[in-house]
Amino acid sequence: MYWDPVVLGLEISDSETMGIWEKERQENFGTSKFSGETQFIKWFYGDNFYLMAAREHRSIKLWSRTYNRISGKATFDMFIETTVASLGAGLLRFNDIGFLAIDIIRYNLTKNQSVKIVEYWETWTELSGNRDELDQNLLDRSEKWIKTINAPTGFVVTFGVYF
Repeated sequence: MYWDPVVLGLEISDSETMGIWEKERQENFGTSKFSGETQFIKWFYGDNFYLMAAREHRSIKLWSRTYNRISGKATFDMFIETTVASLGAGLLRFNDIGFLAIDIIRYNLTKNQSVKIVEYWETWTELSGNRDELDQNLLDRSEKWIKTINAPTGFVVTFGVYF
């Protein structure tokens, strides 16, 4: 919705339905899904510059992960979710059929986050007597994905059409 000088909006992203990099995602991350939704308000200064505030929900689903070593093997899925509030600035350009927005920077403030791991099988306990190395690997992966999903973003480009 547009009320000069304010725009309220919703952005939705889903790697399965709107993924232009699907082949690359499959090659780099295997069976996975990246999605998110953002509710935002943009306050315009001048013709094109804006400041923004947003609430973002981000989600990563990774299926069929493995951690295989001599001392044990494991198969599991990982589900990472986070909600952040973000502040940013950018540029917006309107034309006859739609718009192009470029968020120059978005600084994130984490509100909540979660990681769920579903294990299907593991042989660490049976082969080596403990699963400490596996548990550490799961913790390291979880922390890496949380850092990735909560990272500040820059140069986010959004295209839209009027309807």
